[in-house]
Amino acid sequence: MKKKHTQKYILIFVILTLCLSLIYHSALYSDIRPIYSLYTSTTSVLAIAGTFYLLYAITRDTMKDARQEAELLALEQQEKLQKEQSETLAGRRRQTLALQQDMQQKLNVYEELMEHKEYEKAASCLDALTDSFQQERFHPVCNNNLIR
Repeated sequence: MKKKHTQKYILIFVILTLCLSLIYHSALYSDIRPIYSLYTSTTSVLAIAGTFYLLYAITRDTMKDARQEAELLALEQQEKLQKEQSETLAGRRRQTLALQQDMQQKLNVYEELMEHKEYEKAASCLDALTDSFQQERFHPVCNNNLIR
């Protein structure tokens, strides 16, 4: 894209140099050949119009490139945010799975104690299970002491 702009700048320089040359020669020969003066004036106007069009094209291309870069940056930021959210979600899934496995293990111990009719140990196990569940489950969700 830079090479394309460089070529346009060179073309603008050539056109403006030609235009200035025509205007200069038109001023020199205006008394001798009026038709030449008309020709050079028309050519100069067309050259200036072409120059403005080239400047417009360069500006349009530059704005288009800037817009595309901004869109690309926004997409990269969205991708980064999505990746962070996916990692956070995966971490929370692992934490939830670990909590479920821990609770399942404690419930299995409680069930075995009840089957062996060790009710006092089962009661203390149930209390420990309840306390553990409240600490693990409710603490990360909300730090408000009124909810605990």
